[in-house]
Amino acid sequence: MKILLPFLLVACSLSSAWSRGSDLGDHWYSGTVEKAFEVAKNQNKPLFLYWGAVWCPPCNQIKKTIFTKTSFQKEMKNFVSVYLDGDSKRAQSWGEKLKASGYPTMLILNPMGKEIMRMPTGLALEKYISVLRLSRANLKSITDLLALAKKGKLSKSQWNQLAFYSWEQDQEQTVSKEKLPGELKLLLQRIPADYSEEKSALTLMYLSKVAGLEKNPLTRQAMSYYQSEFFKILSDKKLINAGLEKLSFEGYSIQNFLFKKASKSAQKKSKQKLLEAMDDVLGSSLYSWDERLSSISVELEYWLSTKKSLGKNLKAKINKSIESASSEVNDSYGRQAIMSTALWLLVKTKQFGLARSYGERELKISKSPYYFMNYLSWLEKEAGDEKKSINWKKKAWEVSRGSATRFQWGTGYIMALAKRAPKDGSTLIKVSRKVFSEAFMEKDLFSGRNKKRFERVSKSLSDWANNKKRKKLVSSLGDFVKKKCPKGSSADCHKLMGQMGL
Repeated sequence: MKILLPFLLVACSLSSAWSRGSDLGDHWYSGTVEKAFEVAKNQNKPLFLYWGAVWCPPCNQIKKTIFTKTSFQKEMKNFVSVYLDGDSKRAQSWGEKLKASGYPTMLILNPMGKEIMRMPTGLALEKYISVLRLSRANLKSITDLLALAKKGKLSKSQWNQLAFYSWEQDQEQTVSKEKLPGELKLLLQRIPADYSEEKSALTLMYLSKVAGLEKNPLTRQAMSYYQSEFFKILSDKKLINAGLEKLSFEGYSIQNFLFKKASKSAQKKSKQKLLEAMDDVLGSSLYSWDERLSSISVELEYWLSTKKSLGKNLKAKINKSIESASSEVNDSYGRQAIMSTALWLLVKTKQFGLARSYGERELKISKSPYYFMNYLSWLEKEAGDEKKSINWKKKAWEVSRGSATRFQWGTGYIMALAKRAPKDGSTLIKVSRKVFSEAFMEKDLFSGRNKKRFERVSKSLSDWANNKKRKKLVSSLGDFVKKKCPKGSSADCHKLMGQMGL
């Protein structure tokens, strides 16, 4: 874990990194991020930092299910809470320093600026509040907790922190990607058996990691053990709740991994048990509609694996659920989350007409319609209409708002042109010049998500320039970009231009 106080030494260069004011309560700190760190130190309070974007569905989901709740806002009085929008000035520079690349990233840091916890999405409100309180009380980093776990010296609250840490967003700062399965296995060997929720969360995380490995590291005995654990989780609503996000999005791959070589009866039983658990989630008003819609993805994965035509039962389940969700959820945060999931379900099941209807309706009411324009672009691509698909990419870029968002949407349009309309070189270069010109007005173009987007679009243009005529066009773009490079960033700028082959 890194100490963040040294960042205060560069306050003059990051002084525009403001925490965004919001309608999510008056507890959010209104000054700069640098000042927030100073306040946390002076008041001896931990700091809660949220890094997100207005268009991001999981960000809107967390706002609806967590940030708007009185119990969360009450707990935040014990923190200096910072709301940092990814489009605010210098936010991408902060994202890079905090190792925050995905929206949303939620961090707890101690008063001295050392990271204590990365909060995951997908937790129920009560569990979220519990993890916040436990992290605040312990103020030990995940690295510290891993060391204590190996010595068998963790309390239940500390096991709770480890179990509900956002390992997917760790960015290898605590454990490398290659070593994570081994670390999780070690934790499972040390965790007390009666810490059932924590154990279930760690088990599903571990299984999701080993399921993706080329070589299965589990012995026959271990496979049998984890098969039993899988059934145990699916038989307990509390354990399902503790691991719902993993079950919804990776339940299919975990079940397939565990029972691929099992008897047909065991395969059938485990599949049925998983589907029944997800049906219970879908039918329960205790969950948000986004969680309920997401639970359908397990059955969808099974259907996609068969390559059969869409069955009436699955179609009815999807369409009825989306209709109910759409009619019941009217707030902007909730709709941004549910309609993203709804459109994904409809496009994956090739219900293009219904997806268009929902998507175009959302354009009229969404605070960030450009996000759904990208969905409509994907829809038309899947439907086989490249012209319409690219046109939606263009529209999405034209109406997008926010510096980082516009760069992301603009580079998305460039890459779509390069791959799907390769003969239209003049449009590609024209759009590229405009996107880069605008981006060069920002000081953190070569930081965070912006830098990664620049690297991706550079590679795309390099791949596109596969003949003499195209190389000449890209070369002219490179000359233009080099002239526009912001002062103080020429090294970064020229390095990325080099990735274009220039």
